[in-house]
This record gives sequence, structure tokens and C-alpha cells, in this order.
Amino acid sequence: TVEAWIKPASNGRGYILSNRGYNGNEGYLLEYDDWDRRVRWSIWTNYNNSSWDGDTQLIAGQWYHVAATFDGSRAKLYINGILDGNWDWQPQGIVNQPNDGITIGSRRDYGSEFDGLIDDTLLEELKKIDEILDIKQLRV
Repeated sequence: TVEAWIKPASNGRGYILSNRGYNGNEGYLLEYDDWDRRVRWSIWTNYNNSSWDGDTQLIAGQWYHVAATFDGSRAKLYINGILDGNWDWQPQGIVNQPNDGITIGSRRDYGSEFDGLIDDTLLEELKKIDEILDIKQLRV
């Protein structure tokens, strides 16, 4: 599970949270794509990869809680605690965990800076959606 609060600016695609290695072929990536204003969740193994775009178009200048999970066969993306995408995926090989660390707001080996604000990032191995975000917090 990876999650963060984001406030995208008016334009600019960018990485939100990633552990992609220097070779770019391992780990995971949560990013914002300004072309269609959606959040993308991507996972790489040592043999294949897949990326999924959420359904919600974000509005620049507004805060959103984004969370992404993968349980080994199903990838999910949540926006403000609501399921925004749900995809079956059977990875070949293992989801690599590179030793290059985590990046917030950009890719380590070149650009892709997130244009906006990022706050309260969190990475956890396992987490249930009701633990990710208390929906009541959003409606206060």
C-alpha cells in the first residue's frame, strides 16, 4: 500500500511516490498525469509490468487523498477513500524491491517532478481500505 495527499497544480505530469530503481524496470510508481488529470498506478516485476489509470479526473488546486494497493493478483486505486480502479493482474516473476530507496515528487534518475503539493505519504506492506482513510474525515 502506498498513499499520499496531493494537490496538483494546473499542469505537469509527475511522480507522486516511487521506488523504481535506476534501471526503471523494477518496483512501483504512483503518478499524476496532467494530460487526462488522472492518477496512474504502475508495478514492475523482473519479467513484466503493468500500469492502470484511475477513473477520476482531478481538479487542479484541490487536495486529494490517493492510495494504491496490490495483493499479488489485484491492483486497486482509491481517491478520497473511494475505489477508483480495480484490475486483475497476474505478474510474471516477483515484484522487485530495489535497494535505491523511495522517491517522493520525482524520479531519481531524471525529471518527472510533480507539479503541486504532496503531504503525508505512507508506505505499508499490508493495509485494509478502512484503515487507509476514515471517510468521515473527508466530509467534515
